[in-house]
Amino acid sequence: MIYSYLILTILLTLISWILSRDVVSPPFIMGIIWSIMYFLLCITRYQIDSENIYYSIFFIGYFLFTIGYFLTIKIKINRNIIPVYFKDIEIEIKSTNIYIFFIVEAIVTLYLFITIFLFLRHNFIFNIWFSIKYGQAVGTYHESQFITMFRVLINCITCIFQILYLLRPSKKLKKIFLVQFLFGMLFAFTSMGRTFIFQLFIPLFVIYILIKGLPNKKIFKTYLYMFIVLFAFFIAYAYLKFPYKINQSGFLSTQLDIYATSPMIAFVNWCNSSPLYLDGANTFRFFLAIWNSIGYDVTVPDLIQKYVYVGNDLTNVYTVYFYTAMDFGILYSLIYIFFVGCFNGFLFKKIILAHKNKVFWICFTSQFYFPLFMQFFQDQYISLLSQWIQYAFWIYLIVKSGYFYKIKEFHNEKIKTINPE
Repeated sequence: MIYSYLILTILLTLISWILSRDVVSPPFIMGIIWSIMYFLLCITRYQIDSENIYYSIFFIGYFLFTIGYFLTIKIKINRNIIPVYFKDIEIEIKSTNIYIFFIVEAIVTLYLFITIFLFLRHNFIFNIWFSIKYGQAVGTYHESQFITMFRVLINCITCIFQILYLLRPSKKLKKIFLVQFLFGMLFAFTSMGRTFIFQLFIPLFVIYILIKGLPNKKIFKTYLYMFIVLFAFFIAYAYLKFPYKINQSGFLSTQLDIYATSPMIAFVNWCNSSPLYLDGANTFRFFLAIWNSIGYDVTVPDLIQKYVYVGNDLTNVYTVYFYTAMDFGILYSLIYIFFVGCFNGFLFKKIILAHKNKVFWICFTSQFYFPLFMQFFQDQYISLLSQWIQYAFWIYLIVKSGYFYKIKEFHNEKIKTINPE
C-alpha cells in the first residue's frame, strides 16, 4: 500500500505543478517532501506493516493541504511580478541607526559568550554543544528568555537587510547585510539546535528566489544549494549530539533513518495504540501558558514529546500531524492541515498581489517555509505560535517604523515616499 501512496503523492505533486507552474508554491514543495518520505519508507531498514491504513494519512493530509491552498489562491498568479514592483525605487539607508543596533548586538553577543564560557569552565563534556545541551537537560544551564526572544529579532533584521541588499545591490548594503548575517549565524549556532539554524537559512534562500524572480530551472539549483547547506548542518549536528556513538558502524545512515522515516512510523504506531486525547491542550497551549504565567494553576503541555522506540532506535518526533491529533484525533489533525494549506495560500497570494507592506509580506511569508519543509519531522505551526507572533511583531515594527531605512517609489517622475513599505 505504501507504494500506492507514493504514486498518488507523485501524481498530486504533478497536478499541483500543472495548476501553479511554480516550484516555489507550497503544495509543490510539500508534494516533493512527502514523495521523498514515502520513497524512503519503502526502502527503510525498519520492519513496518506496509498494509497499515494509517500510512495513508500523509497523502490525505497533503491532498487537503493542496485543496485549502488553491481554494484560497483562486486565481493563477505569477510571482515574477515581485521584482517589477520594486523596479523604480530608491532606498535611503539610515546608517547611524544601523550602526547603533550593531553595537547593541555586539554587547548582547558578548554577554551570551561570557555566560557560555563561565558555564563551560566547570561543565565541559565531549564538546561545547553537548555540554550545553546536557546542562539544559539536567537543569544546570539556563538561557534567559531575553536571549531567546532576541534571536527572533536577529533573524527578522537579517532577512530584511537581505531584502534591501537584493533590491538595490551596493557595497554599503552588502557590508551591512554581511555584518548582520554574521550576528545571525552566531545567535543561530549558540541556540544549540537545528531550529534557529534552519529558521535563519531557509527564509534567506526563499527571499533570494522571490526578490530575484528566478525561473524554475534556476530555483532547482538554489534548492540544491540549500539542501547541501542544511544537510551539512544535519551531519554536524548528529556528530555533536552523539559524540560517544560516532565510531559505531553505520552511524550516519542510522541518523538519517531516525530523522527521515522514524517520525512517520512513530506516528502510525501511536495511531494503532488507541491513545487518550488531550482535549485541546496542545491547540490552546499558547493561551494556557499565558494563564499559567499570570497565576492560574493550569497544566501547560511540554513541546518536547516523549521518546519511543522505532526498531532499536529512540525518537521523539512524529510528523506534523501528531501535535493536533493528540488533542482530538486524526480527523482533527487533517482538518488542521487543510487550514494550514489555506494559510499558506493566503500568504503566497499576499506576496504577489499586495501593494502595501510588500517588504513585510515577503519577509513574513518566507519564515513559514521553515515549518513547510519540516512537516515530515514535527509540527512547527501552532506549536510555535508564540514565536510566530514575535516574528509578525518585529517584522511589522521594523518595516513600519522607518528606523533602519526608507523606500521612495517613483511614479511618473513624481516621488511617493513609502514609510517604508
